[in-house]
Amino acid sequence: MQNKLLKDFETFRGSLIAAIFDYVQKAENQTVFLENDINLNEIKWTPISNPFLVNDTNLYFKGIFNGQSHKIYGLKVVGSGLFGTVRGTIINTEICNCDISYTYSNVSDTLTNCGGICGSLMKSSSDGIVDESCKIDNCKVSGSISITSGKDSNVYAGGIAGYVYGGIINNCSADAKVSAT
Repeated sequence: MQNKLLKDFETFRGSLIAAIFDYVQKAENQTVFLENDINLNEIKWTPISNPFLVNDTNLYFKGIFNGQSHKIYGLKVVGSGLFGTVRGTIINTEICNCDISYTYSNVSDTLTNCGGICGSLMKSSSDGIVDESCKIDNCKVSGSISITSGKDSNVYAGGIAGYVYGGIINNCSADAKVSAT
């Protein structure tokens, strides 16, 4: 298992995206630690591992992200959340004053889900059994999360995760205005 200390969240996002494009499973079983609070107020954020933004449903984060109780301030993103699709573990992370939104503009838009930590928390298989390694634990989110659909389809938004299938959310809280229409 590879461990990394993070001082620069942009570097993490860039290296993870590069690793995922290079080989989807490279991020599997890596543990990443956030070393400091991060201010994203001036950054236009692209979610980590969002398969829907690049039209590749094999992109997902399957490692362990430990925020070590540090805070991420001012996350502003169009679609998903800090992460796109998570099939791993996110722990001890706090997102403060986020602004996450998505509006489908036409029929050809790809579906996405919105949540503070991630758009989707999904295990790898569809056997209906909960996967204990696919989880969000001890995380907090505050801010605003909304998704609007112009399609005849279901859209999902949540304070922690927009959509959960076979994963676990434990010991988390959200103080966020959440809407899905």
